[in-house]
Amino acid sequence: MRHGKNRKYSATGGRKARRERALERLKKSKFTPKTIKGKERNEKNWTKKKEAQIERLEERVRVLS
Repeated sequence: MRHGKNRKYSATGGRKARRERALERLKKSKFTPKTIKGKERNEKNWTKKKEAQIERLEERVRVLS
């Protein structure tokens, strides 16, 4: 099921605009140490996941263009 609209005239700009805003926030994000379920968050793994998400979002924004 696809959520959101792919319209340019919707109030929030549609799926593409939402992804562009998410991409912008993701690029600005900075690592903060955190303990989750007894495990310490690792900057190396966090950066790797962040880069993968950025790549995925950029690809999806390009597809909708």
